[in-house]
Amino acid sequence: MTNNPAEMRIVVGVDGSAGSIAALWAAARIAQVTGARITAVHAWEVPAALALSNALGTVDFSAGPREVLSDAVAKVFGSVPPQSVTTKLIQGNPRDVLLADSASADLLVVGRRGAGGFMGLMLGSVSQACVNHSQCPVLVVGADQASKSRE
Repeated sequence: MTNNPAEMRIVVGVDGSAGSIAALWAAARIAQVTGARITAVHAWEVPAALALSNALGTVDFSAGPREVLSDAVAKVFGSVPPQSVTTKLIQGNPRDVLLADSASADLLVVGRRGAGGFMGLMLGSVSQACVNHSQCPVLVVGADQASKSRE
């Protein structure tokens, strides 16, 4: 973590959901005010049934996740994101990847997929793990914040 806003790093968990897009919008607004750098992170796992194909390298499983990440970044920043925005595509458990990245971040931003009402108050397993175990402050943004984030 840093005390210098120009060196501040915001890590955003991106999975293509409305909640993660809202999280990216929220991070963009914070970065606009603080001058922070943003790292949009998409972690993905190979389904267990396809682990052998992955190990043999016969199928490129990263193409879909790469597209999810680039589409999400384009929705928020356009086709050419600012230089202060980087992306990170990594094979691994999303919870583990984001928690590891929290060690070198000043803020971790994740989305939640709440449906509103009582169910909307609940956090998913990744956002809950981040809130409980992150090494930096965490901002959880609801999917319903996506349109409000652009205002």
